[in-house]
Amino acid sequence: MRFIIHSNKVACDAAESCFTNLLKAGYILADETASIGFVNLKIGYIKWLESQSLRKQAEVILLSFNPETEQDDINLLNMYIAISKAYHKLKHPANEFMKQFMLVEHATMVFFKEWIKEKEEEMHLKGFHSLMPLIDGVKLGYYYLVEEDIAPLNAKKYMLNYENLLKLDLPDTESKESMFLLTDVYFSEIVFKEERFVSPLIEEAFNLSNSYFYLVAGFPNVNNLTETELRTTRDVFTESLKSFRSTIDKWLRIVNTSKDKLAGLIFFKEEIIPQIPIACTVIESNDILKINTIAYHRSQHYLYIGEITKKALLNYYEIMGCISLDKRKEMEKKFESEGEMDRRIPMMFISHRLNQSIPYSRKEAEEPMVTETQLTSRKFIEID
Repeated sequence: MRFIIHSNKVACDAAESCFTNLLKAGYILADETASIGFVNLKIGYIKWLESQSLRKQAEVILLSFNPETEQDDINLLNMYIAISKAYHKLKHPANEFMKQFMLVEHATMVFFKEWIKEKEEEMHLKGFHSLMPLIDGVKLGYYYLVEEDIAPLNAKKYMLNYENLLKLDLPDTESKESMFLLTDVYFSEIVFKEERFVSPLIEEAFNLSNSYFYLVAGFPNVNNLTETELRTTRDVFTESLKSFRSTIDKWLRIVNTSKDKLAGLIFFKEEIIPQIPIACTVIESNDILKINTIAYHRSQHYLYIGEITKKALLNYYEIMGCISLDKRKEMEKKFESEGEMDRRIPMMFISHRLNQSIPYSRKEAEEPMVTETQLTSRKFIEID
């Protein structure tokens, strides 16, 4: 079972902690989790920045400052950048100029250390702190979209495009046991428009123009878990959810490859749903997850599973500015010619809503939503 989590720029900038929470949930629940998009840049941001020259550091963090409130900091960094460029052009700088450069350089180094400290605290609260050690390229790894143009030079073999993404086709595997893991932050009628999401137990689920979803279990925010707790929970679920995950793998192969595009729904009703009560008990009775929920007074989140239409996801990507209308039409035409446009896409998603109606209303979408995915201070002893 492989989760694919895509963080486009707009969604990631607006809800960073939702995506760190998704990645940790994926790490806990699946054999493999593929992270695609802008969250990849943020996971290793501090480590990368610390490896750069002081001038490069100044140039990078300068982009994050607000001229209306941080003009003094902007002036310091601009002064350092200018004097650094001038200093390094000289073979034999005068003593007074050398002293001036060293004073400005020292001030910039002190400033950078304080900025890094504050940035680390901010990234910690958004859940980034325990992700970097988990990135191993197998259980949790990076992929990149060609259209986003953010891949490092050595990542060519890990690149795909939006067409591949909607087919769940990763460049380095032929496996068909993949599904999206999503957050419902943008599951509104503003995004999904007239798309319908129904229960798999009703007749409308057999209409391939509709998406369907079903509740699996209560699943708390896991952003507070330490690296050790995440690894421990993953090990526990690898064994205790083995049968359920094996059944999901069979379902994924059917959904992603069967000529009969309703075969996945039939299998879901006959094989997946009967196993959900057992999986629910395993997940909701896990000690680490229970303690995490109690210790932070979190409201419960919920894990859902089902199939989503390509049209719904294309709505999402067009609204988020990831693809143009022309690109969308091009993709739809290609999918139609391949007989794949009406093949639904397997997904899980995490929501703070129980027994919700999707898409939720414009009024709900406009209300401030407390996602509770950011961290709070630790209130219990960590597992060693």
